[in-house]
Amino acid sequence: MRSCLSKRRSGRELRVIVLDGEVLCAVERHPPHVTGDGKLTLAELIAAQDRVDPSDGRIECELARQTMSLESVPEPGTRVRLLPVANLSSGGSASIVIAEDLAPETASIASRAARTLGLRYAGVDLILPDIASPGVDAVVLEVNAAPGLGNLYRQGLAEAELVKGIYQKVFAAMFAE
Repeated sequence: MRSCLSKRRSGRELRVIVLDGEVLCAVERHPPHVTGDGKLTLAELIAAQDRVDPSDGRIECELARQTMSLESVPEPGTRVRLLPVANLSSGGSASIVIAEDLAPETASIASRAARTLGLRYAGVDLILPDIASPGVDAVVLEVNAAPGLGNLYRQGLAEAELVKGIYQKVFAAMFAE
């Protein structure tokens, strides 16, 4: 088993898409998980879904943090986090955050992060204790100069429409000058 020394971030993870200082959208990202049924082991539950690579060594580390292993049989309804990250490319999922629910301070942090790096278009990944609370201590995890939205697009119809709208605004901004 690989070393499990890295710390897991705590809080809610948010990706804020910014274009020319304007927040186009925000999505809360959720780490991949499985839900116990009281019969199958975690290894069997993981193998039964297709969003997470069962050979990802981080899974064993994350389970160990929760005092579980691949042989553990979670109680029915018990939700078990599989990875310490919420990346959609690693099997995580996302939910759209309604713009009105995003604290203005959070939107401002994302806009300033993109502007500080000289980026017109960016995906700013934040971790914060609460999305709606003003004055929260948000931490910028990463600023993506070319945020991929393909995994978000594949989450569902609402997400696909959101992604189409974002790209329409990006292309309109690119060709407006």
